[in-house]
Amino acid sequence: VIRPNMVIDQEATEKLRDEARAAVEPVIYKQGQNIVVARERVTANQLEMLRSLGMLDDDNVDIMMYVGAVLLVALSIAVLLLALYLFDRETLQSPRRLIILMLIQCVTLGLCILGQLIHTYLSPALLSAMMLTGLLSANTGVAGALSVSVLVAGGDTTFGAAMVNLLLTAFISGLLAVGIIRRRPYRQQVLLCGILTAIANIVIILTIGFMTNTSIADVFANALWSAGSALLASVLCIALDPLVETFFHLATPAKLLELSNPNHPLLRRLLIEASG
Repeated sequence: VIRPNMVIDQEATEKLRDEARAAVEPVIYKQGQNIVVARERVTANQLEMLRSLGMLDDDNVDIMMYVGAVLLVALSIAVLLLALYLFDRETLQSPRRLIILMLIQCVTLGLCILGQLIHTYLSPALLSAMMLTGLLSANTGVAGALSVSVLVAGGDTTFGAAMVNLLLTAFISGLLAVGIIRRRPYRQQVLLCGILTAIANIVIILTIGFMTNTSIADVFANALWSAGSALLASVLCIALDPLVETFFHLATPAKLLELSNPNHPLLRRLLIEASG
């Protein structure tokens, strides 16, 4: 039953808008006058003026950026192949294991890109090391950690402290994750691995941040985001591992533990009908 007692007058509104447009004086730059000076922060008005004068190359494609991206991917693949050649030649000789490896690498990189849209340090790069160690082997996990750390760190084009932080957290915490999971790749161990690697990420970020950054608040914030990425990686690992196990029919230790559960209907029937 409530009715509006105030109605927008569209005609009067448009009239006022036209009057406001007419009242704005055009910005005029005389010949020889600077539009923007070197090392000066460019405003939106200055950018629009440069665009209206045709002084911006908006339509040009930065070819070198794409060349650099291709070289970065090639470097990452070279690191991966070298690590597999040194530590895990069995994977190199198995197309099935290589497919699983590259699938996990691509999923990890995609999630890192999505995470970095939220925050630079929300990059679950540890997912690769966790999943590869649990599904294939510890050596494959080390190779995956090396490869992903190159890609994740190289994706930061500022070439500053963030690149160093991403490289070290992805590599060092990746090796720590391999060491924790390789003996007992079970769900509880993966969650424990997420907690321990989160602590390791905090220590790494604080160590580098105290040496290179004067803003303590930013350092602590980055450390918390990095810890969150490690916890996120462990949760994603727990969620994605069963899918890969089922799709590729992998006999992982976690899968075998579930199959050996004495409460399984088939094992209970065997115990009753064919004891011994």
